[in-house]
Amino acid sequence: MSAQLKVVLFTLAILILSFGIVAFMNGYLGGAQAKKYMAESGDEDADSNSMPEDVTTADTEFELLSQYATASNATISDAFTIKQDIEGDDYFDPSQFAYVARVGDSYFDTTVFIGDGRVVDLSLYGGRANFKSFATESLSLDKISTDTIIPMNGTNLTVVDAINNSSYNNYYIAFGLNEIALYDSTTFANEISALIDTILAHNSKAIVYVVNVSPTTADISNTTIYNLDNINAFNYALKSMCQTRKDVVYLDLASSVKGDDGYLSPDDSPDGMRMNASSAAKMVEYIRQHVVERTN
Repeated sequence: MSAQLKVVLFTLAILILSFGIVAFMNGYLGGAQAKKYMAESGDEDADSNSMPEDVTTADTEFELLSQYATASNATISDAFTIKQDIEGDDYFDPSQFAYVARVGDSYFDTTVFIGDGRVVDLSLYGGRANFKSFATESLSLDKISTDTIIPMNGTNLTVVDAINNSSYNNYYIAFGLNEIALYDSTTFANEISALIDTILAHNSKAIVYVVNVSPTTADISNTTIYNLDNINAFNYALKSMCQTRKDVVYLDLASSVKGDDGYLSPDDSPDGMRMNASSAAKMVEYIRQHVVERTN
């Protein structure tokens, strides 16, 4: 074997050995870091290399963000680029309400969200352990007085019964996408108004936020009834109803996830309609910055 060939072979051997060491150290340190996180979260027995079949990418993302928030004493919203001082097209009567400074976590102790799958998404991915809701994925306004789907005190209640058997300072009403297949915009707004009456009859001092309908992605909007024209018509009816009533707040939560083109970004939704961890974080931040208090 020539001296030149020996040099080439020796160089190749050194390179292979170096790559092996780097790969081993990456795997070892990555595993050690994962074990460190699991030890800190009390889940040392978890298998970091396995993932249940029913865990989605969004679920995994939320778990990682939860660990980040716990380890750094931050919130999940901090893991995303959240635009501060988010402007929206809210409406309230200034003789009755006024904005307050951005609220902290304790605000959610006395707040409940009532609605459909978007509320479920906020509960799952919004990063608030004290998030309370009367919501299911398929909930629509025609079911709130009939379907016993809200667990409370060892039994299941309708949404209306759950409202009448609890007390909160703040109520967020978030329906719309399921109703597009059920109602025209005027009927939808009237049904929301009737729900407001139920809440205020039970708790006249409560502040009620009527959340507008979030947009869908362009693909969904262009191929289904869940399009921007229908959503905009519903939101126009909601805002008009709030302007007429004057005793509630119209919350333009959709603006927190709406792109310049009016659509929901595919990066902010797993299916073109629902929310993921990114969009939920944006929504929670919008809520924090758009809280009001009574002025009378």
